[in-house]
Amino acid sequence: MNRLVKPTSILALLSGILLAQNKTVIHGEDFETGGANFTSGNANMTFDIVADPDGAATQGMVGVGDLGIVRQRWGSITSTPNSITLPVGVEPGVSTFTASMKVFYPSDTTSTPPDRTGFILRWNGVNQQNSNIYYTKDDIPADTWTDLVLTDIIPATDANGAAVTSVTIIISFDDQNDDATAGTAVFIDDFSLEATVSADDPNLPVPGDFGFGEVDQNGGPIAMPLVLANSGTNNTLTVTAADLSGPSADLFSLSDVALPLDILPGESETLMISIDPGENLGLLTASLAIASNDPTTPNTTINLTATSVEPFIGKELIVNGDFETGNLDGWRQNARFNYSDAASRSGDGSGVFNLAGGAQWGEARTSIDNPDPVESIPITEEMIGKNYFYSAWYYRPSTGGPAENDTVQAIFRWNSKNPGNHTDGQKTVGSLPTDSWVRFTHSGIIPATDNDGLPVTHFVPLWSFQDVGSNATGGEIMYMDDISFKVDVPFIEPIAPLEITNLVVDTTNNLVTFNYNASIGANYAIDRSTTMLPSGQPGGWLEIEESITADEAIETYTDNGAPATSEVYFYRVRTATE
Repeated sequence: MNRLVKPTSILALLSGILLAQNKTVIHGEDFETGGANFTSGNANMTFDIVADPDGAATQGMVGVGDLGIVRQRWGSITSTPNSITLPVGVEPGVSTFTASMKVFYPSDTTSTPPDRTGFILRWNGVNQQNSNIYYTKDDIPADTWTDLVLTDIIPATDANGAAVTSVTIIISFDDQNDDATAGTAVFIDDFSLEATVSADDPNLPVPGDFGFGEVDQNGGPIAMPLVLANSGTNNTLTVTAADLSGPSADLFSLSDVALPLDILPGESETLMISIDPGENLGLLTASLAIASNDPTTPNTTINLTATSVEPFIGKELIVNGDFETGNLDGWRQNARFNYSDAASRSGDGSGVFNLAGGAQWGEARTSIDNPDPVESIPITEEMIGKNYFYSAWYYRPSTGGPAENDTVQAIFRWNSKNPGNHTDGQKTVGSLPTDSWVRFTHSGIIPATDNDGLPVTHFVPLWSFQDVGSNATGGEIMYMDDISFKVDVPFIEPIAPLEITNLVVDTTNNLVTFNYNASIGANYAIDRSTTMLPSGQPGGWLEIEESITADEAIETYTDNGAPATSEVYFYRVRTATE
């Protein structure tokens, strides 16, 4: 059997570190029991599980891809769950990984040079700066099982600067010239992803760098979990100190954890780290020093980073994403998604989803007044090709929440179609801390056409909840708040005409009170008259307020100087520049 290994330069450098290392399995699939650890092929490929095509039949059941069903280049299968939480003991920035897979091109393959097969490891589900390996058909002898192997360091942070806590695995089939005919392109088998962990006992595996990535100016606090785990097998880990220092230490904070903290072998505790950038912009840094009885590294320092940026400005497409109407305006309310005031990330309420017993899938979705097609969000021509930014906050209660192996994700179906959708990635519930609000974000470009090549005119957003194993008894809840989907097009909020409303006269106290529509931040003047004649004439317009800065869209003004002797008064509001 052939073996193709991608050379890496880091192994020699790490040889001294890796002497006392064990290995842990992150994900694997041999297709012997149905291939449940990967989802089936995407819309560009059919994927099946068949018997080993090799005459020796040493592989048992294997996977096979057919790239000839449509005229599109890429086919793939993706790990299940989509987002795999890194196991206890893995230290991003320190631990090495080894990913491997067997590939078999039959002599009658429909693939032609330079078609390729390989796999992609998307850290935190981010495509940029992923780890990947590909080999073309000519790199692999026909009718021979060949090993593809990739070894490297698990990065400390992803391409967005956020701490790496998970990985999405994609096995990729590349029909480069988009000319494959129907039939067998390639067989695959025995995918495996392993990582090294320290053999210390007790052991506190923590990353050297812990990043928040980009955070919005004045958008905090934003919290992320740092797992304090004991990957040892016999001895209790005792954490005795956790201290912040550095240039921006005052902007970072730690959740309350009673120290000293004892963690039994194989157990873990969660330390929530928060960043609140306030008005600050740019790179924010601090250091977190942790002391423990780890025999090799009793004192370890974690570099904390966040980049504060100006918030994404654009047209908001989600109606009532913060649920501040006190109900589910703009949302479909049913037995599984409702308004709640039991928890909120901001304001007074949120949406709460509850899993139904015996059902694997459930969803929350918007319900706007758009009949064509029903409940979709329109995409106008000005939005095509523009950047969009999605953000949502989830809250997993420690009591009554979904099971740890259940999943959540958001899906954006262009023209209501599932193939070719955009998703923020499937995440396991167990990767979320309990009793804390956690933010999910995703960005992309509004496509011009859908998966069938038709012009995009609308989309349907879905918030998907999966009861893995369909074993929920029902009522397992997850809260959502501050959901936003903005498109980078100019958004001018309509301003109501400048007019006076709700005028009330208090004759007992000689007061006149009224409301007027305003543009926040603008300055307004107020005049009073008994005859509506020009200023300077008897009873003419008299300026009683020279400049009032509006703080609300509807301002209230009280005139406490109206003479009681007059039976008629007229008021006018004008911009202060007039």
